[in-house]
Amino acid sequence: MTPSFVLWNGLRLLLLAWYAVALSLAVSAQPLHGWVVFILILLAVHLLEIPHAMRVLQGRPIGRAHLVLHTLLFGVLWWFPVERRILAP
Repeated sequence: MTPSFVLWNGLRLLLLAWYAVALSLAVSAQPLHGWVVFILILLAVHLLEIPHAMRVLQGRPIGRAHLVLHTLLFGVLWWFPVERRILAP
């Protein structure tokens, strides 16, 4: 494992933890808590990254659903290391 591999996967794990916090706050009594709004904005930004990720990873053996799901969840934390061949798709 290279330090880059650990870094990128650590950042993705942190993002998943943020999603978990936002989900737990969303189901609580205050659904528009600041974390929830932040995560919704983050998901919207990731949604806008999908066309760019498709262009960048064109020609790679990655299914469309896989690309869309991973870009929506992780954004640049997924497609950039895959583009640089730090992570496998």
